[in-house]
Amino acid sequence: MKLITFIALLMTSLVIHAVKSMPENLSIESNDYYLCKEHTIKYAYVIKIAYVGLYLKDCNVSDDLLNVDDKFIRFNYQVNVKAKVFIDAADEFFMKNLKQSVSIQELDELKKFNNFYQNIEEYEYYDLYHKQGQELILYKNNEIIGKSYHQSFSYKYFNIWFGKYPAVKPLKRSFS
Repeated sequence: MKLITFIALLMTSLVIHAVKSMPENLSIESNDYYLCKEHTIKYAYVIKIAYVGLYLKDCNVSDDLLNVDDKFIRFNYQVNVKAKVFIDAADEFFMKNLKQSVSIQELDELKKFNNFYQNIEEYEYYDLYHKQGQELILYKNNEIIGKSYHQSFSYKYFNIWFGKYPAVKPLKRSFS
């Protein structure tokens, strides 16, 4: 009997975790955002790293995502990831995309913002909220862990995923 119960619990756990857990909509600061695009980041086509959802107020926006003032991206991780991985990738792809067009203030803001990242455990998530083109807010599991009020930096930060040299090319293609 114990074996059957254990197998049933294991199967239930696998089914629950196999389902994408991206909500259809989110409410942030009394604003409703709708899931417009989804992508699964995988390693070697098999290992699921994260589910990613793009949330907008209106999914019919035809603008380039870099120019959209209000956007919300959720990264729901399926594996443990060290903060250093986020920091190193953000540094690399921010600079790779914007070498000549980055000010000293934006570089300082990048360093400050990247220091907000923390280790993330399996099934935890980061939300990146670009609020009205004015600020960038980083959440971990619905808790604000960092903000940037630097307007040009807030726009440029999304080049990490949607610039000419994205950190995850299939993600950019899925969201284009």
